[in-house]
Amino acid sequence: MCEMSAKFELNVWSGDWGLPSIDFKCLQMLAFCRFSGLPLKINATNNPLWTSLPSFRHKEAKVVEMKKLVHYLRDHNYSADFNLSAKDMSDVLAYEALLKSHLEPALLYLLWVDDQNYVQLMRGWYAKRLPFPTNYFVPNLYKSAAEKTVRSRFGGHALNGDMNDTMIETAILGEAQKCLTLLSERLKDEYFFGKNPSSFDALVFGYLAPLLKVPTHNRILQNHIKSCDNLTKFVNKILHNYFPTLKENDPKNTTNDCNNSSGSPTEEENEFPHKWRDMILSGLFATAAMVGYALMTGLVKIDVSDDDNEYETSEAVPDLSAVFNDYEEEPQESEQ
Repeated sequence: MCEMSAKFELNVWSGDWGLPSIDFKCLQMLAFCRFSGLPLKINATNNPLWTSLPSFRHKEAKVVEMKKLVHYLRDHNYSADFNLSAKDMSDVLAYEALLKSHLEPALLYLLWVDDQNYVQLMRGWYAKRLPFPTNYFVPNLYKSAAEKTVRSRFGGHALNGDMNDTMIETAILGEAQKCLTLLSERLKDEYFFGKNPSSFDALVFGYLAPLLKVPTHNRILQNHIKSCDNLTKFVNKILHNYFPTLKENDPKNTTNDCNNSSGSPTEEENEFPHKWRDMILSGLFATAAMVGYALMTGLVKIDVSDDDNEYETSEAVPDLSAVFNDYEEEPQESEQ
């Protein structure tokens, strides 16, 4: 049931393709909050300029990292990890590093670096949901950040002339397939550490769900997950048990907040900005675009530090590489 008076809030990118959010970090935080039984209000704000996404809020605390969220909820007696042993936690750290180095680059490559997927899927999706004028330049910033992540994974060789596109794709997807196979072999029960989900299950879900559900033109990893029957069941079980308002196979389904189970943008929203808005704002576009670009790239820096809050990530407005890192900016009031 929707908890409209919940003190815990999570700002996320909205969902699509049967997912509660299309962003893997948002999916990880969403899943862990649900696994922990947290009374949570979900805001699909779709505006990363005012608050980094995902962004968890409780009273004066702001948390934008999954690791910090796990510690914060534990301190408030909410956790899906209470039953994990010390050995289990050690295994979580090892597998977490594997996911970070093998699955994350593959996911970013497929969604953002692959030009066909970027043009046909991601650029249009974000452009329709971002506010004007950010819809003109933010998708390209995300693509640049993904390319930088992939490049760093290959020690600077990728995307730099030393490796061609085919070599890059083969290397990235090959490593991801090996990782998926290891995960499948490790998943012996309903979840990775028994009958109940943990923070590690949330991490894995965040990576697997987009790989399985987003309709990319390259289906190598999607087909590999489907061939690992237990991984497919794992993703579908979490969607069914913890996000029951979503229609699993409805490609137009998105999530907005507790009062809108689909959250699908209306036709009017999808066509925003309208022609009359374009006419009014055309004189401001150049200035707004330059200011937005300066903020996103760090040409203009804003200090939002708060030394009294140990959970808040406070730093200057990040450069492009931080688009996929965790950071926090001073937000406006969450959307409903």
